[in-house]
Amino acid sequence: MSALPTVALRVLGFGQPDDVRALFDRDPQAMRSLLASASSIPPVVVDTALAVGGQWPEVLAKRCLDRGPLPEFFPRLAAAGNPRVAAVLYGHSEFRNRTWSLRAHRALLAEADPADPRWRAETGLVRRLLGSENLVELRAAVVAPFPDLVRHVLVTVGAKLDRDEWLRALLSLHEHGGAAELADALADEAIHGALETDIAEIGAGAVAGPDGVAALRAAVADAEGTPGAVAKLRAKPIRTDAVLAQLDRLDWSAVGAAHQERPFDHRVIEKLAVRDDCPDEVAAALCAAHPNPPIRELFALVRPSVLSSLLTTMPVERMSSDVLTVVVERALGETLSGVDLLRRARPAVTVLATAQQRRADRKARPAERDGWAEFRAELGRLVAERLGADVAAWRLLRADLPTFTGSVAELLDSVAARAASTRGDQAGAAAAAEPWPSAGGAPKRGRMMTLSEDRAAFLTLLDLAATDTQLALLAEVDDGTAYDLLVCGTWRAEWLPWVLAEPGRHRDRQLLARHPNLPADAVTALARLDDPAVNAGLIYQANATRQQRDRLITGRPFADPEGDRRLPVDPELRAALLATRAWRWLGPMVGCGDPELIKHVFASVRVSGTIQLRMLLGLWERGGPDAAEAELAAQAGKFSAKYNATVRRQVSALLAEPDRADALQRLRAAVADAESPERLARRLRASGLSSLHRLRAEGFDWDWDHLCADHARKPFPGSVLRLLAEVEDCPEELRSAARQSFFPEDQRRALARLAAGTPPAEVLAEMRLAPGMSWPLVAVERGGMTMADLVHFGQPAAAVLAIVPADHPVHAELGELVRAHLAGNQDAWTLVMRLLPDFAGTIPDLLESAVLATRPAG
Repeated sequence: MSALPTVALRVLGFGQPDDVRALFDRDPQAMRSLLASASSIPPVVVDTALAVGGQWPEVLAKRCLDRGPLPEFFPRLAAAGNPRVAAVLYGHSEFRNRTWSLRAHRALLAEADPADPRWRAETGLVRRLLGSENLVELRAAVVAPFPDLVRHVLVTVGAKLDRDEWLRALLSLHEHGGAAELADALADEAIHGALETDIAEIGAGAVAGPDGVAALRAAVADAEGTPGAVAKLRAKPIRTDAVLAQLDRLDWSAVGAAHQERPFDHRVIEKLAVRDDCPDEVAAALCAAHPNPPIRELFALVRPSVLSSLLTTMPVERMSSDVLTVVVERALGETLSGVDLLRRARPAVTVLATAQQRRADRKARPAERDGWAEFRAELGRLVAERLGADVAAWRLLRADLPTFTGSVAELLDSVAARAASTRGDQAGAAAAAEPWPSAGGAPKRGRMMTLSEDRAAFLTLLDLAATDTQLALLAEVDDGTAYDLLVCGTWRAEWLPWVLAEPGRHRDRQLLARHPNLPADAVTALARLDDPAVNAGLIYQANATRQQRDRLITGRPFADPEGDRRLPVDPELRAALLATRAWRWLGPMVGCGDPELIKHVFASVRVSGTIQLRMLLGLWERGGPDAAEAELAAQAGKFSAKYNATVRRQVSALLAEPDRADALQRLRAAVADAESPERLARRLRASGLSSLHRLRAEGFDWDWDHLCADHARKPFPGSVLRLLAEVEDCPEELRSAARQSFFPEDQRRALARLAAGTPPAEVLAEMRLAPGMSWPLVAVERGGMTMADLVHFGQPAAAVLAIVPADHPVHAELGELVRAHLAGNQDAWTLVMRLLPDFAGTIPDLLESAVLATRPAG
């Protein structure tokens, strides 16, 4: 039998003991190699190895040295009470100083048979420990059924033992040496001097009779159980892992009561709260008391059901946006509903600000998005009912929002009640005459602002107000709030006719022009105002057409685009651009024709030939051909000219043309070609592309249909696809390609065929799998096939066994398949193991081949 892949153990795990034993007998060398290298060993294989005896317990012991005592077989190995196993493992450097090492050492000694002479042989463990003074080796021996060894522990390291270890040692002495042995030990001065008074009294009681023995047992159970663990966790929180590793279970009601009486250290909280057996209410109370900033990381580890409980257990002053974000990322839409978030979470300002931050998160789980939809639907209803178009109520809400400690629903109820009580009285009239609460200014053009928590929270409410209410509030609110709504809020088509209807709405026009999602028709409508301050926002519109952008940048009035008049660059924007090196702001303005801005751009960033053409076109558009000619002349003869030779020749030739109007049209066409979708696709394929931010600001025509067609003709590199997928309006066709870009061509083709409905059997028949391949799991995740399809049709068999996750439910179906073919047929089992490493077919083919080959003749 050639070397078996470790996945063979998965198949063996479905066998009967006699079938597995036959493999130990027929090819011990292969089984030894398999056990030594396996990451997981099924219980039936462990039990069989221990039952066979001989070399096998020691083989398993050495396997422990490499990988630690895995839970599926170490208890069985320790329970065997094999002195050779104990001699190999106990105190070994690979088996020491781990969180589980003390418990593992105890397990090895606890099952020892004192009558087996190998324990006390010259190489036996007991003899070795009787000559040791090492605390790490000796402290586990308090459970040993060897009274002389237990007494040696107490004499040698007793002063360093914990209370539970002392009590266990006294019980071991009584159980394995009787009352006389315990009495003699208590009388030993070396032991008695290290004993605490109450422990000595408990030991003396056990010597006196059965009641005292019962009391000793109860004391051991208490010290080794939850009460003792709590005491240790309080005394030495740095040892939390080691303390918890000694316990099979915790009394969580006692843990919760202890924590309520006095909160645990944060190191203890971090270990207790993430345990699978920790009840939700206890975990929530633990998390709520965690004192340190890493609480976000802790929350990321606990169950969603725990997180939803935090809404009421977390102190309101500590419910930050970071904390709530983790809660909604993990729990919203599952154990936490949108209505729960609205009515239970507090404070309201944090809940509403988090809603604003999560509004456009494309990576949110579908269930979270559904939860937010429920939240906004119910919140919209409450806003309409409690606030409506009552400006006074909105004013009260804005004033109360930063400091209100209740939930969102409670905030709206409170504001509605107060507004009703002051409606029409002098206090209400006086409040209406005051400046808007928390008033502030809008950021200057050419700048952006990150909204503070209370501003983001108020925007969430404004976004849900009726349009008429929003427009009424715009007449009352400060510039900062107007900016929040008109620039950062959700776009509404009704805003546009409103800002255009009254000539005096300069502020709101300028702000609306900065909204990032203006439709192209709105850009045209605002551009017709020919207001440089409005155009300062329109220039950065992602949905602006090339014609719109060209006019806006060069200052050609929309009322007379072919005339000679040019609008100036907005002074506020110009000042901001001259003070920044950020390409996000400079890029769209490189063609504005302002010589000082052009000089600043050259000094700030590396400028490509395409951008240089755009710069010279801008100079020509705004200042005529003389301006472009003067710019080139200023660089003539310089050792380090700004414009490259190709651009200089091209523009110089056009400047020499007698028909300057025709030359200008040709320069416009050259720039349009340089910024065309075709050139963009070529640029995307160029090497060294690491970010799309610069390209997005360079003026290229982002024609997604063209990019999709170009990708269909010749796929973009995976690195480019993944960058494109980060763009908000990237089509799903390219996003899907990006997700598959990590796979080689044949695997991408297989995924595409499965997504298109090709039967899995047909696709898998053409694919040779290998351990570590992830594309089959991706296909299962996307619904192109099932894990059962992979088990039945994937090939080769060994690769399929390696790819299928060890904990997947399909193993039940696989077990039925194996047993149906091999149960009781030891010859077939042996042949399966021999064929598996090199078998090229499917798992069913492997099983059927083994059965046919071992069927008796005739």
